[in-house]
This record gives sequence, C-alpha cells and structure tokens, in this order.
Amino acid sequence: MKRKTFVRGAAVAGVSGVAVKALGAMFRIPLITLIGCYGLGLYQRTYAFYAFAVTLCSAGITSALSKQTAELRALKKNEKPLVKAYFSLFFWVGVCGGVLLAIFPLLVNGARESATAYAALAPAVPIACIASVQNGGFQGADNMLPSAVSEVAAQAVKIIFSLLFCLLFKNDVKRAVTMLCFAATLSVGAECLTLFCFKKKSSAIGENLLFAPVSREYGAKKILSFTLPVTLSAATLPFTGFIESLLLPRLLAAYEANPTALYGLFSGTAASISLLPATLCRGVAAAAIPDLSAEAKQNGAAACGKKIAYACFLNAAVALPACACLFAFSPLAIKILFSSLTPQEQAVLVCCIRTALPGVLFYSLAQTLSAGLTALNRPRVGAACWGTACLFRLFLDLLLVGAAKFSVNGAAIAEVGEYFLAFLLILLYNLSVFRGEKRGENTSGNQRVDARQSARAARDGAAELLPARKRMRKNQV
Repeated sequence: MKRKTFVRGAAVAGVSGVAVKALGAMFRIPLITLIGCYGLGLYQRTYAFYAFAVTLCSAGITSALSKQTAELRALKKNEKPLVKAYFSLFFWVGVCGGVLLAIFPLLVNGARESATAYAALAPAVPIACIASVQNGGFQGADNMLPSAVSEVAAQAVKIIFSLLFCLLFKNDVKRAVTMLCFAATLSVGAECLTLFCFKKKSSAIGENLLFAPVSREYGAKKILSFTLPVTLSAATLPFTGFIESLLLPRLLAAYEANPTALYGLFSGTAASISLLPATLCRGVAAAAIPDLSAEAKQNGAAACGKKIAYACFLNAAVALPACACLFAFSPLAIKILFSSLTPQEQAVLVCCIRTALPGVLFYSLAQTLSAGLTALNRPRVGAACWGTACLFRLFLDLLLVGAAKFSVNGAAIAEVGEYFLAFLLILLYNLSVFRGEKRGENTSGNQRVDARQSARAARDGAAELLPARKRMRKNQV
C-alpha cells in the first residue's frame, strides 16, 4: 500500500473513532442528569461482562481477516472463499456467546438482579460477529469508509434510543439500565445493517455468505488457530474491565459512602473522556495491518520496520497535542458540561482524567505495535504482553484503590501502569524481531555470495583443466 493510501485510511478510521468517542462522552452529560452516577455505575457493571463476551467472540475477526485478505490480494488470489469461511464459523460462535451472556445471571449470584439487562444484550453478540466479518473484508481491501460510517451510525442510534428510554423510565433506575442495554443491542444492529448497505460495492462481500458452502482450504481449525491469539490479545482489556467492575466497588466500599456511583464516575465518564486521543490514533493501527501484511508477504518481515516506525510517529504526532489540550482544558470543560455534578465529583473527575492522560500515548503506541505483531504472524506474543500488563494493573488496583489516600484515582494510576508496561514489552519484542530478521537477511546474503563465488571458482577451475586435457589426448594419439 502506498503511504498516501495508508494515511488516508488511518485518517478515515481515526476521525470516525473520535466522532464516536466524542459522541459517547457527550452522551454521558444527559445520562448522568437523568439516572445519576449510581445508575451509570449499574450500567457499567452490567456492560462490562457484555464487552468481555463480545470481544472474546469477535475481537480477533476484523484484524485476522483484514490481514489474510490483504495477503491474498497481494498474491492476486480470490478472497471470497475465506470470507465465506469466516461468516459460517463466527456466526455460530456469536450465537454461543449470546447464550452464555443470557445465562450468566444464573451462574453468578451478584448478576441476578440484572438478569433482564443481560438478556437484552444477548442478541448483540452474534450480530457483532457478523459485523466484524464484514469490517475485516472491507479493511483487507483497503476500504476503511464502511467501517467508519457504520460506527458513527451505531453510536447515533445508541444515543437516540438511550436518551428516549431514560426519559421514559427516569423514575425507575434499574429499568432504565435494562433499556440502555437494549439500546446497545439496537446500535449493533444498526452497524451491521449499514455494512450490508455497502456490500454491493465490495468484491469481497457480494452474496449470501452465512450459509454458503465453505472451501476445505479454510477449515474452522485453521481459522481459529490464527484468530484465537488475536482475540486473546484484544480480550485482555475488556476482561480487566470486567474484573474491575467486581473489584473496584468492593475496594471503595471500605471507606466510601457510595462506591457504585464513584465507580460509575471513573469507568463511565473519566475513562471515556481520557481515551479520546487514543481513539484518534486507533485508525493508524487498523490501517497498518493490511499494509504491513501485504509488505511482509511480498518483501519479507524485515521490510516492515520503517512502516511500523512511521505508524508510531503518526501516533505520537496526533496523541501528544491532543493529550496536552485535554490536560489544559479539562477543568473548564468538566465545569461547563457536567454542571449537574457536585464540585467534589467534578474535582475527582478532572483528577482521574489528568492522571490517565500519560497512559493514552503508551496505549496508542502499544496498539500500533500489536497490529504489527498481528501482521507479522506473531499475535501470541501480543496476547502474552497484554496479559502480563493487565495482571500488573489488577495488582496496582489492589495496592492503590484499597488505600483511602488514592481512592478511585488509584485506578487511573493503575491504568497508566498497564499501558506503559504493555508498550514497553511489545516495543522490546518488535526490536528483537527486526534485528533477528536483519541478521537473517545478512546471513542468507553472505551465503548467496559464497555460493556464487564457489560456482565461479568451479567454472574457472574447469576452464583451466580443459586445455590440459586436450594436450594429454594429443600426446596419447
């Protein structure tokens, strides 16, 4: 892919991501006014397990399919059989995930009071899997526009229906939370429908793929062997969020009067606002996977080093100014936008946002480097690095949030620690990979030179022996 095409794709995905996150952050303003921080905390606790379940079922699909589609296109091969196989497999994976989400309250006592909310979210899992397959097909073909438009459409539907339901049920917080979950399902359906509207323009998705016969070349075992490490890498953050939804309120309850409301303030508002710069950089990681995959397929992994460095440069160039602006203007913005909060809650929110901002740069860089590992067929290493970082975050949660001196700001510090460790581990591995590839190229190059020299010496020796043989024959005659 040319650099201009890469930048355009990254810009489209990044702008749409920021639009979605900005709408989501603004959406918190009327949401807090209607259901309060307590209602937002209940919603975040319910949504956390759904985010983990849907990530576990669908997160690796888009990255893996876009990589494999880009490789097939680089080799001038047809990608339709691959897309068919993904549809046929992951629809049923999503169905199983939806069933698990629906019965989750029966397995965990603490979730039984939100049983209807989990049931409202269950249909979203298979729909999200279908949408992820479509996104992978489009992105592998260097087309980021359908993914961008579908994300914005989904967020718009979610906001409209969420506000409508909250207005109707604002006097019953638990029922309002259930309807918020149903609005999330409607938003996933809107995303999938928008992608289907683009399918006629795509060569990868142009027929009924769900029940189409699948080529034996792309069996379920082969697909899962590639997508599972990518999925595990992507699922580490939602899984940590799910564990925190159970852990943080209990830790805060030791010294805070309303721990659920404080947890909702951190996870529902502060995290959403602080990650806005990282969302702007997310398009770089999405565009990097097909670009690096095609490059590695044609010229080898060693040729991708400069492209990854360029992607990281774009990340830093976007994230640093955005973080600086958010750090400087967050007190004024919070005071104006979240006027319904008490001054103490506003101060807590600003403190959490400012504390979390250094981690945003590390998070965006780690995302791009993880995309490079996926493109170079090393997603297991990315999963291991993110898993280690998430365990470190949970350790810091126990250490910091459990102390009244840090309170919920300790969760923001733990988040920064997680992102920094993930970035450091993945960066060190990337450097070792490219050094190894260069040494391998130099070794193979030297071997080729030695082989050419040996062949040349053999030819020269043969040329010298030929006249001597002729002289011997003449003497014999």
